[in-house]
Amino acid sequence: PYIPSMLAYVITISIPFAGFSSLRSKGKNLMGYLFFLLIALDSHFLTRGASQYADSFLSLFILLTIILIKNFEGKSKWEMYLIGFLGASCGFIKNEGLVFVAILFLIVLSNDKLKRQFKEFITGAMIPIVFILIFKLIYAPANDLIEGQSANTIKKIFEPERYIFAIKFFAEIIFTKHFLFLILSVITFYKSRIYFLSKEFVALILVLLAYYSIYIITPNDLEWHLETSFDRLFHQLYPALMYTMLLSLGSVVAFDENKYWKRLG
Repeated sequence: PYIPSMLAYVITISIPFAGFSSLRSKGKNLMGYLFFLLIALDSHFLTRGASQYADSFLSLFILLTIILIKNFEGKSKWEMYLIGFLGASCGFIKNEGLVFVAILFLIVLSNDKLKRQFKEFITGAMIPIVFILIFKLIYAPANDLIEGQSANTIKKIFEPERYIFAIKFFAEIIFTKHFLFLILSVITFYKSRIYFLSKEFVALILVLLAYYSIYIITPNDLEWHLETSFDRLFHQLYPALMYTMLLSLGSVVAFDENKYWKRLG
């Protein structure tokens, strides 16, 4: 099928360009180039993007929402309309996006500048939210994760081995398939530790923790569930995490592009 494949490629290619353009517009040229290269040359990310366009679509919308929040100036109401629309649309793209929508409301309510235009945010979010409610209440089949819960769920919550197994699996995927992300995280910790206290980082980690909690109580076999889904779930958050780390690094790492090119010349 050519159309889904072409859509997957277009969406995947849009991600490095979106981050690159945003960082360049903020004067962080080096970080823009790095974002583009780290994403565009990540064979695992590109392979996943070419085969899972819905996850890449969600990844793009999460990234665009974060970019808009980081560029928010409050000069135009359309900024908040767009933040609300793109953010709430994440919940329409995939069920996992509903977690991001919930966290997004917390981000807006905890930021004084964003909160001043909460009405505009809600207005922008209403269209996708209405479509989500119509689909969920009328057309969507029962969610297997919810339907599969039983009295055994409480027992799972108090089984330490499930937590340990999931953490080990998370670490293995990041070490083996996202090593550049790990290196960038270490550099960010060394150069810009304040990033790990930022609302954007906390929000993205809360989404990841929500995914983690679902694995703990999943009615499916835990190993099977992790193997068939965690890789693509991390794919959804990966660009936004890379973008926010590079944005933070760009604030503390000085780089004069003109002087660099003069030296080469």
